[in-house]
This record gives sequence, C-alpha cells and structure tokens, in this order.
Amino acid sequence: MASPSSPVAPDSALSPVSLEVRGNRGLTLHALTSAEDIEWRNDSDEVLGTGRTFFDRSPSEALVVVAREGDEQARVRVRARNVFTTHAVFDAPSVLAALRDDGSVVTWGGENHPALLPPELGARLTGVRTLCGTSQAFVALRGDGTAEAWGHQDFGGTLPEEARSGVRTVTDTLSAFAVLKEDGSVVAWGNPAEGGDISAVADELTSDVLAVLQVETFFIAYKKGGGVVTWGDPKVGGDSSAVREELRSGVVGLIPNFGAVTALKEGGAVVAWGDPEAGGVPDEATREQLKEGVKSVHFSMYAFAALKEDGSVVVWGDPETGGDSRAVADQLSSGVVAVYSTAQAFAALKDDGSVVTWGGEKGGDSSAVREQLQSGVKEVFATTFAFAALKEDGSVVNWGHYGFEPGDPGPNNVGDPDVIAQLSGGVERVLHFLVAYVGFKADGSVVTWGGTLYGADSSAVHERLQQGVLDVYMNGPGTSLAALMRDGSVVTWGYAEAGGDSSSVARELAEGVHAVYRGYGALAAVKQSSLVAWGMPKDGGDASGVREELEGRISYAEAPARATSALCQGLLSREDSFWRSAAPWSRLQGRGQRR
Repeated sequence: MASPSSPVAPDSALSPVSLEVRGNRGLTLHALTSAEDIEWRNDSDEVLGTGRTFFDRSPSEALVVVAREGDEQARVRVRARNVFTTHAVFDAPSVLAALRDDGSVVTWGGENHPALLPPELGARLTGVRTLCGTSQAFVALRGDGTAEAWGHQDFGGTLPEEARSGVRTVTDTLSAFAVLKEDGSVVAWGNPAEGGDISAVADELTSDVLAVLQVETFFIAYKKGGGVVTWGDPKVGGDSSAVREELRSGVVGLIPNFGAVTALKEGGAVVAWGDPEAGGVPDEATREQLKEGVKSVHFSMYAFAALKEDGSVVVWGDPETGGDSRAVADQLSSGVVAVYSTAQAFAALKDDGSVVTWGGEKGGDSSAVREQLQSGVKEVFATTFAFAALKEDGSVVNWGHYGFEPGDPGPNNVGDPDVIAQLSGGVERVLHFLVAYVGFKADGSVVTWGGTLYGADSSAVHERLQQGVLDVYMNGPGTSLAALMRDGSVVTWGYAEAGGDSSSVARELAEGVHAVYRGYGALAAVKQSSLVAWGMPKDGGDASGVREELEGRISYAEAPARATSALCQGLLSREDSFWRSAAPWSRLQGRGQRR
C-alpha cells in the first residue's frame, strides 16, 4: 500500500469496480461509480452516509469512500480540506493558503499581505491538519493539537501561550480567533470588538464547551446540555446577557440575521437577542407565540419568521425586510410547510402547493406571478433579492430584483425568450447564488438565469454546459461561477476578472480536477497532484510563484488508512448532531466561511 502522503488512484488494480470522488470538502461530494452500494466513512470506520452524494459536515477530517459491486469493492480516501483563504474585506487584498500532503503550508496572494507565511515559520511548520483565517492572519492547527499563528497582531496574528497546545478546533471572525481546547475550555484573541476578548464571559468558558461557531464579528459557544454563550460585537448579537438564563440549557438551533440572533430550544420555544430593530427584542405578543411549538426559524437581513408545528408562521423584526406580515396574516395562519427568504422578504410554501410572499419589494411582491403560484410548487430558491419557484411539472416561476439599488430590478435575463423556454419544463434541481440561478434539467443540460452581471449569462460557454455538469461553485462574493464536470474539467463564466475567465489556465482545467475552492476574487482547483488558481492576483488568482512548491505535493485523495482515531469519531458525533438540529444556521456559514 502507498504511504499516506502518496497520491493514488482508486484501487482499480485490485478490483474491477471503478470509483472516483469529486467535490469540495465542506459541501456536497459526489461518488462516480457504476456500483450501487456506496458508503461514506470516517477514519474510525463509522458509516456517515450512503449513496452517490454526501453532504460533508467535517471537512477537516479525512473521508473513506467505499463502493461495492457483488464481492468486489473499491476504496478512495479523500483528504481533508486543503485550500483556505483569509476573510475577505471588500476591495482589500486577501491570501490563499494550501495545505500540502506532508502537513506543510504554502501561501500566496496580496502583495506584502500580513497573512503571507513568513519563511522562517514556514520552514518549521509541519504536521498541520487544518488552517483558519481572519482577514489579516492565519492559525495552523497540527494533528497533535499544537497551533501556530502569523499575520497582523491586531487580527489574531500573535498566538497566546494558552492556545499553543491541547487545541481541538479553531474558529475565526473577521479579526479574532477562538480555540476550543481538549478540556472543553475556550481561549480567544485578536480584535476585542469582534470576539478577541472573552473576559465578560470567561467563567462560562472554562469547561463543557462542545463547539465554537462564528458569525463574522462575534462567537457563539455551544455547551453540554444545550447551553449557549456569546461574545464579540454587541450590536449584532455578541452580547446575550439579557437572556443569559434562558440560554443556559436546551438550545438545539441557532439562527442569526445581520443584527440579531434567535435560539430554538427543546419543546419549540424561541429566545431572541440583539438589535431590537432587527428582531432582537420581540414584543410581548410575539414572545407569547414563541413560547412553544416552533419547528424552525428563518431570517432575512433584519427580520425573522418562525414556522410552527401547527403550520402557522410568526414574524417579527424590521417591517421593510419581512418583519410585518399583516397583509397576508390569514394565509399564514395554517398549512405552511416551508419558509424561504431573501435579504428583504419571505416566501411561505403551503401544503396545497401555493406560495405566499411578504416583505420588501425585492422578493416580497409576487403579484405579477400570483396565478402561477397558486398551486404545484414543490420548492423555492432565493438569491439576494429574488425568488424562483420550482414546480412539480419542472417549470420555474421567477419574481424579485437582481440589482442592488432601491427600485432597480438590475440587468437580468429572466424575460429572455430562450430562458423562458428552457424554464418551461424539465428542471429537476436548482442552485442559487448571489443574483444568479443554475438549473439542472432532465436531459442533462444546465440553464442559468437571473442577474446577468454576476453569473446568469453563460452564453459564452453554453455548449459546454449541455452535458456532464456535476456541481457549480462561486468565488467569494458570488460574482463568478465555475462548473465542475463529471470528466474532471472546469467551465467558468461571470465576472471575468474575478474568476469568470479561466482562459489563462484552460489547459490545466481540461481534466483531472476534483474540487474548486473560492478565494474572494479568485478560484483554485485541486487536482490529484497539483493546484491551479485564476482570477485577481491580489486575491490569490495567480499561483505561478508557488507552482514548484505545490507540484506533486498536494492531492485530493490518498491511500486508504486504517481506522485509528476514536477521538475523531466522538467529535463528529457531537458536531454532526448539533449541525443537523441547527440546519438554518448552515445557510449563513457561506457568509462567514470560505468554500
């Protein structure tokens, strides 16, 4: 058997069963095989899922994929995520980092950026398991639980002594880090205003913490028994002292918007805190409705909507972003089975297949398509300011805006005759991005629509999208899109300078790509023994300067390893159960975490 650091193909030499795995760690992974019996396992040999696709909730751990056909089987061990980026701040440079197979690190991107790895540290930085970045610094976590940091001191670049060892996980905001230690305690540092100072809650973070989550400018600690502790920017939810007693136990889900946070508790009670105008302090009548029976909570930019077990919906927060549903109150009193949201509006899907909308003009007004939304809708998808309803007959109904200015519908192709024809039927699956949609059709083709500046216009690559698209990824802000094909090639479109134009690396993207990760204005593709980047050089779009350091030293899959890590199994079971119960939160992770 090859050593763990050796890039290998599936065990095709040992078995006639073929197996390839593609997809980004932390998102949906795809097993390409003729076999019907497919299992996804961790290194402790625990079965995490079955089937041809698997949503990856533990990207910092290796996965073993097993495909069986009769008495034969093939195995591929997929490496942990190995491409990372600093948090992006609009129009500021950023850095990409690659974790090589031997556990060493290579960085590139913005010129003289403080998060570029210093050579003297790089020479001794080995055994790294994962990386985490603020906007100006990185932390590297080794497999033995020791950590190293570099970058701007005010953004977490100087590691405190108590965070150097015994570390289980690292989490970041825009300018601070927090580590969860093996003893269940938490250490934080960096910008005090965004989570770098835990002094106000230090006594609650000395033990029993299971996970640390982030919402860009503050942290949330999830404790044994369902307790929650927050710290960081008080304006948007970092200060939960007003509801501290209610958060000491029983929390099963956390749902933040851009100014407040809600906690869903066992029994269906909801607790809110943060900016009162964003729903952080519900009025007395609303609090009474939220005491029990809530099934899920959903958010717009500054409002919340709670779906109750009886099919009714309770809303609160900023009226202009969906916090006032009085105009459709009768329709929301029963029969609602799902709630969706844009930044300014909500849409409720009812058990008769109809859709009800409310909120700002950008998504809240569906009057132009009211008749089409009376029946037959099976799912709704949202971009920033628009909705798309997928109907049982495979057609799609669109409403909302695709621009960012008030009253501006934005340049779009929703009314284009060719798009209308393609959306009249046969659509089976929809992906949604910043202002664009990608629809997968029954005939294997892909249709794109929505805001034409940022991803909806794929006319230049239309022919290449007619067959074989496996998944689609976006750059940091969602202005450029990249399709990973079943044959391992990559097709790009959208904002050219930020990754939409990959012509400079077209030959390298013609085959062998397994994953496409995003920087801010750049994209990076991981192949079996190399990495390819394109887009804005200031954001890591030019990796030519580190090509020799990466060639043959970074790979997507490795030789299968024996199951030895009982610790990984325990961590996974805890984290996975929490994330499943807090599914709405995962939507916001795209805002805070880099994919």
